[in-house]
Formats: sequence, C-alpha cells, structure tokens
Amino acid sequence: MSVSGLHVTAVVGATMLLVLRLLALSPWLALRWPLPVIAAGAAGVTAVGYTLLTGAEVPTVRSCIAALMVLAAMMLGRQAITLRLVAFGALVVLLLWPEALMGPSFQMSFAAVTAIVALYESQRVRGWFERREEGWGRRLARGIGSLLLTGLVVEIALTPIALYHFHKSGLYGALANIAAIPLTTFVVMPFEAAGLVFDAVGLGAPFWWVAEQGLRLLLWIAHTAANAPGALAMLPAMPGGAYAQMVAGGLWIALWRAWARLAGLIAVALGALWALATPMPDLLITGDGRHLALRMPGGELALLRDRAGGLCPRHAGREWRRGCRTARAGRTARRAVQCGPVHGHGDARRARVADCRDTQRL
Repeated sequence: MSVSGLHVTAVVGATMLLVLRLLALSPWLALRWPLPVIAAGAAGVTAVGYTLLTGAEVPTVRSCIAALMVLAAMMLGRQAITLRLVAFGALVVLLLWPEALMGPSFQMSFAAVTAIVALYESQRVRGWFERREEGWGRRLARGIGSLLLTGLVVEIALTPIALYHFHKSGLYGALANIAAIPLTTFVVMPFEAAGLVFDAVGLGAPFWWVAEQGLRLLLWIAHTAANAPGALAMLPAMPGGAYAQMVAGGLWIALWRAWARLAGLIAVALGALWALATPMPDLLITGDGRHLALRMPGGELALLRDRAGGLCPRHAGREWRRGCRTARAGRTARRAVQCGPVHGHGDARRARVADCRDTQRL
C-alpha cells in the first residue's frame, strides 16, 4: 500500500489537535505562549518522523513536503493553500528527483492539487461555497455541490494525463467521490482509529466491524462506477505534441485570473482534436519482437506468438481489440510509423505499426 497524502494529513492533523488540546489544559501556557504555532511545530516533527518510519518513498516525501509548507505558512500567519505553495512543492520534488517529472505519479498528483487550488482561489467559486448562516438542507446541498464540482474539475484535469500514460480514463469518478469521500472521512478512518485504541483493552472488534462494512461499501461504489455503461474512455496513442498542448492550456487556465484565462481553452481543444484524430495502429509489436497483434478487417485481433507458430484469431483478445479500436491498451504502443503493405490484411494499403512494451497486453 502506498503511504501518501491521506495518511500524512491524518497524522499531522491528529498530532496538531492532540498537542493543542493538551497544552490548552494549562491556563498559564494558553495565556503566554502561541499554542497553535507550537502545535504546528510538533505536527511537522511528527510528519518527518512518520515519513522516515514508513520508508520515505517518493509519494510520502512529496506529501510530507506539502504538509511542512502548509504548517510553515500557518506558523508565519500567511495563507496556507496557494498556487505558490504548489509550485514550491513541485520545485523541491524536482530538485530531489528530477526524473519524476516524466512519470504519471508526479504529473497526476500536482495536476489534481493545482486544479483544486486554482478552483478555490477564484472569488466567484469561493463565494458559492463559503460558510454562511442557513438551514441544514442548504448547507448539505452546498457541501454536495462543492464535492461534485471539485471532483469534476479534478477528473477533467487528470483525464489527458491518464489517456496519455494509460490510454484509458474513468468518467464517473466525480459522482462516486460524493459518496466515497464522506464515507472514508467520517466512517472508515474514525472507526479504524477507534479500533486501534480499543484493541489495547480487547474491545476493538465492534469498531473494526463497522470499518469493514464501510470498506465493503466503498468497494461496491468503486465497482459500480467502474462497470457502469460508458464508464471508461479509451484513446489511441496520443502524440506528445497534443499532450503538451493540452497541458499548456490547462496551466494557462490555472495561472491566469482575468478573462484571459479562457484562451487556454483554445489550446486544450486543439490538443484534444489532435489526439482524437490520431489513427489507431494496424499492427502492434512488443519491444522484444516476439509477439505481435494484427487488426483484422472485422475488428478482431490475430495474435502471433512463438508457441502458436502463426497468426491465430483470439476471441479472448477483447481487451486488446477494444484497446486497438479506441486506444493502444495500457502502456503499450509507444510510437506509430508507416511501413509497407501487410499481407493477408485484405487490401494492400499502407499499415500503421506501433511497437509495444508490455508483452502481457498481447
């Protein structure tokens, strides 16, 4: 399991709350010392210790750096969550691991955070969802609307990255998160924490049972959203230029404040059209040259494997066929080139060939 933002945030928040409440029990300390600053410092030390204890993997270190910067801003009395904070965090990570820039983990993490921060830095959006005196029904509707809008913006920001690296992207994540996020925050994690505490006296079983039911419900939500009709979007090999154009357009939208930010939509739209216009490959070849898949006129795939000794249609290759029809499945086809006619493909037209790095996809 990857230890990342959710776990670091829980540790930092719990430490800060515990230290603040314990120190506030002393009126002398509460009147003479800045307890929130002391609690933030203790939370920072705990975050570093937790990161080292869990092995200091890249996602954990990235989350720890972000938490330390937020705590530092709180201690200095500055606004904690800004795009400058996100940019500084990305700079620190790239100074330590410059190769992370090309990986999907770095790109998706910072794209999601940048999208959320840019969204809530907007005065109009902040006015929609800020707290106010109103009935519980309006407050609940406002909270659900905030979750839905945040999930939708994150899905839009992550879709080009997922399609470029994995050639598929889920479409119902924003709707699923409306139930998944409150379920995790208010049921699973609190009851897991209570289970750990009460295990010390042998009474943790009821709490673990509730947490288990919450996790089962969470898995049901995930499977339902993943198996719903139209839940998965797939795309052929996306050119690097199209991907770069969409990323540049997204950054333009996030960084600008005035109406000029809408110009980024033009770059995003042109990049999306470029990606959609990319033809699907007719022949896919693994990186070791031992396996290939030929798309037949009817849309099925004929696989050539060293055991079979020839091309054989594979009905079990539906995943590949779907990937060939709408995408290069998984991290497979890295580039497409033109070659001469392929014998046995019907007409003698020129065929598009893509090499594949993942043998298991064939």
